Amino acid sequence: MNPVVWKYLPIKPAFYPLLRKLFGWRDLSWSLKASLPVARYEAGAIATTGKIYVFGGAEFSEIVDGYLFTKPGEPVFEYDPATNIWNTADDMPTPRSGCCVMKFSDERICVVGGFEKLPNQWVKNTSIDIFDPDTQSWTPAGQLHFGTTHYAAVLVDDRYIYAFGGIGTGTGGFFTSRAVWCQDLQENTGPWPGSIPLMPTPRHGHVSVAGKDGLIYVIGGLNDSGDLANVEVYDREANIWQTRAPMLCARRHFAAVVGPAGHIYVFGGMSCGAAIACAEKYDPVSDSWTPLSDLPRPCMYHSAVVSADNRVFLIGGFEKESCEADPVFLDRVWASTSPLTE
Repeated sequence: MNPVVWKYLPIKPAFYPLLRKLFGWRDLSWSLKASLPVARYEAGAIATTGKIYVFGGAEFSEIVDGYLFTKPGEPVFEYDPATNIWNTADDMPTPRSGCCVMKFSDERICVVGGFEKLPNQWVKNTSIDIFDPDTQSWTPAGQLHFGTTHYAAVLVDDRYIYAFGGIGTGTGGFFTSRAVWCQDLQENTGPWPGSIPLMPTPRHGHVSVAGKDGLIYVIGGLNDSGDLANVEVYDREANIWQTRAPMLCARRHFAAVVGPAGHIYVFGGMSCGAAIACAEKYDPVSDSWTPLSDLPRPCMYHSAVVSADNRVFLIGGFEKESCEADPVFLDRVWASTSPLTE
């Protein structure tokens, strides 16, 4: 049996710790930090030099006739890792859930898209808003001209937003998209139609990260075939897609970060209808994945950031034991007890 398989057995053999050492699997240990002021899932989070910011997300609202209703998170939460204290920053211009959050090199924060709440429904939001942590103020920066929802996005060169996949609408109803969009924040324009090749695999519930190697990694998610483990890489210079080694565990609605040496870490998510605790690490040089120790608890729809001292923070989300089970909203915050080195 492939030694990696032992990680996913519910009851592990006595020699499992020896396997971990033999194959160099790294353990990350975790400690609980101060809880979010309010439990949220599908929020956006980003770390600056001294703080961590959480934008939007969905919060519990009420239960009516047995149906669970949520509302968008309005205040921006600011966390100080040095004091382990959460504070409230300025409210979002439009409260929303599922927004993409990215950081400029000057530490201003770009918040893109998501869903806002009308009285009786969630609707697509296309706003691009920039938050300045120094002045605690917002500046509107136009609209994202991308047709899908539930996409993943990254900011490149402090100027270009790349958005990938998601859910589109057509004459036949909803569909999982292969679309790619690049928007110039300075000109508020997009590419010529067809100038960027479509993703090889349609997906939503996925993650995209900008690698240290200049490539953009699109990882996991979901489509009509089920949960995805595959990884596809977009090379902006060559304008081509490449296929990389798949994750060890197919997953959607998970979180990912890039370490100081360019390794990519993925945490939790949903697989086979339930929240999972599996974590793993990708080495772009060897094109290989390595299991990490499981998270203390399963979680999905959570956020992950790397702090200024290279520790990982996992924020909020929810637990869900099965497709039929009710979600448990989380205000929980975990931090790795040691910094990432790779």
